Amino acid sequence: MLVLTFSSVCLAAGAPAPPRMAIAVFPLQDLSDGRNGVNLHMTELLAESLEGAGQTVVSPDEVIEFMAASRIRTVGHLESYYISRTRTELDAGFVLLGTVTHRGDAPESSVGLVLSLVRTSDIRTVWTYAGSMGISDELKPLAITQPKSLADLEPRLIYEAVANWPREFAGEVQRTKIVGIDTSLLEPRNVRPGDEVRCQVRLRETDGPPPEVYFKAGDDLHPATANTRGNTFSATWLAGEKSGRYTVTLILDWPLLDRREETILSFYVVDSKPPEFDIQLVGAMPINGVYGFKGSLVLIPRFTQREPLSRWRFALYSDGDTLIGEMSETGEMPPSFEWSARDQLGLLKDGRYKTVVEIWDLAGNMATASRQVEIFRKPPKADLTLSRAKEKIVVDLKHSGRVPIESWRLEILTVDGTILLQEEGVKLPAKKEITLPAGTDVNKLQGYVAIRDALGNTSQEKIEELVSFLQAQRQEKKPAGTSHGWVDQF
Repeated sequence: MLVLTFSSVCLAAGAPAPPRMAIAVFPLQDLSDGRNGVNLHMTELLAESLEGAGQTVVSPDEVIEFMAASRIRTVGHLESYYISRTRTELDAGFVLLGTVTHRGDAPESSVGLVLSLVRTSDIRTVWTYAGSMGISDELKPLAITQPKSLADLEPRLIYEAVANWPREFAGEVQRTKIVGIDTSLLEPRNVRPGDEVRCQVRLRETDGPPPEVYFKAGDDLHPATANTRGNTFSATWLAGEKSGRYTVTLILDWPLLDRREETILSFYVVDSKPPEFDIQLVGAMPINGVYGFKGSLVLIPRFTQREPLSRWRFALYSDGDTLIGEMSETGEMPPSFEWSARDQLGLLKDGRYKTVVEIWDLAGNMATASRQVEIFRKPPKADLTLSRAKEKIVVDLKHSGRVPIESWRLEILTVDGTILLQEEGVKLPAKKEITLPAGTDVNKLQGYVAIRDALGNTSQEKIEELVSFLQAQRQEKKPAGTSHGWVDQF
């Protein structure tokens, strides 16, 4: 429970003057008499002089009894705990503390006095006095009424201190008011410009008239409305356009008492800027404006500046923006997402898809990042052609797929196993020449082709009768009746 303690001053015109608050005069510490020196004589003189000046003073015996019951063994100062207790146990509105010093060497004998008046309602020092007096300072013509000893100086110094008493202050009535805050509510704590902010407090007060209640947010003051019981106050307002942190202060105002008290309740943050982030893809490579992958794909959100999130959503769409699947939760987003190119029915076919990540910060600002991806599972296909140049064969190996080739291997052999060509590389197209041994039957040549693309897809093919195989392929690709001149060369 948060408790506000303060004092108020009664200023009502024409009202009867209330009694003065009592002053508890604690024993003065005598610094000339060692660490624990006490000057009870000057303490009594001080209390009597204050009473003679019209002040209400707590009986010195009651003060001594309070010190004994509280086991206070030091003088000259008092802890705030004991000062606050004097208000309830001695009915004291003020505590007067002080120290005395003496110098007894004639003719320079002197006495010094330091006083502090502390208000018990808020443990605040409201008046201080420091003075001194010596025999040489009080020389009189013909030595009439001139002090001759320290005993003559002490009452004169006390009289001077009381003469400097703050009489306008002593006429104030110090009424303690304690306001307890049972509950306080500020929502939401993170808002966008123009969003509604609501604040509510429930007060528990002990005495006095009810205050006027305001909530201060930044430089704006918002009056609160009380409920029917008069102990719960609430107000709503629209968040400003400027982003930043706004402290909400509770203000209690008593205009008739000319008193205002403030205490900080909480704060809220106005945020107009959505989070800034992007998606990093692991397991994919750029291919003609999209990111291609074969098996699984890891998506890692990367923030320009990390901030707390209220919720997130991850969604997958087909190339036609048809939703394939999604997942969403409140709170922080996982550090990464892994997609194995599946939906609820199993593996997806090759093609383009879109991954979308949506996030909302605590204020509700939304940010979106998406990536176009494409699944490539189809094995790479090599385009192999042969052409005759006298006693040589020119082998041309090409690749027409969209995924770059990582490596390839090509072998051409005779039917009896003689290797005519054995090559490998990392780039296509490639063109090689083969010198045919005498008597080689080109119709019996065999071929072996292996290719691996950059995504890890591979293809291996062994062709027993290479020329017949190529002729059949060309036959399929050419319309009926088209001549295959390359075969005629053999």
